[in-house]
Amino acid sequence: MRKTVTKKLRAILNPETSAVAKRVYRRAKKSYNKVPANAKSEFIEGLKQLFEMEGEQYRGTLAEGEQQG
Repeated sequence: MRKTVTKKLRAILNPETSAVAKRVYRRAKKSYNKVPANAKSEFIEGLKQLFEMEGEQYRGTLAEGEQQG
C-alpha cells in the first residue's frame, strides 16, 4: 500500500480519535489490499460516501440534542 493511499484512508477514517476508529482503519486497510487493482479507487470513494453519511447523521443527532436540551 502506498503512502498516498494510507493518507487518504486516514483522512476519511481519522483513526486518532478513538480505539474503535483505529480498528475500523485497520480493517479498511486489509480490505483495500484484497480489492482488485481496477476497483481500488471505487473502494476509496465508497468509504468517503459511507463516512460522510455517518458524519451527517451524527451531526444531526447532536443538533437535535441541542434543540431539546
